[in-house]
Amino acid sequence: MPQNVKAGLYSLVTGTTAINALIGPRMFPVQLPENTLLPAIRYMVAGGQSGATFDDSGGPQRWRLQFDCIADDADTAEALRNALTDALDGYNGTLSDGTYVTIFSLQPIDFYDSDPRQFRCAQEFYINFNRNPS
Repeated sequence: MPQNVKAGLYSLVTGTTAINALIGPRMFPVQLPENTLLPAIRYMVAGGQSGATFDDSGGPQRWRLQFDCIADDADTAEALRNALTDALDGYNGTLSDGTYVTIFSLQPIDFYDSDPRQFRCAQEFYINFNRNPS
């Protein structure tokens, strides 16, 4: 995912009052740093597609992003996922980096990771944007 879109999404998510109250700035790409205070969010590109262009400069993009809301208890993990879904599902607008996006959610998935004894509520979103808008 282009760095500017990542920065814009980070600002959108962590700038949401309900999410900020639960995690502050604890949102990380791919993996939580060791000894991260919970709850926290990790996110990763889970798939996507690019529109056809005549060169490799970009064009329309659809990214499938997975957000894992991780907590020590199921209720907190679910509350974090609900706040995330409220913030992102149906969002149409310009991110802080200037990228215009449309976002909608897919089906949620719940997990319990027994080794670290953590609850994980995952939510995937499609994020549509134009890599090089004209």
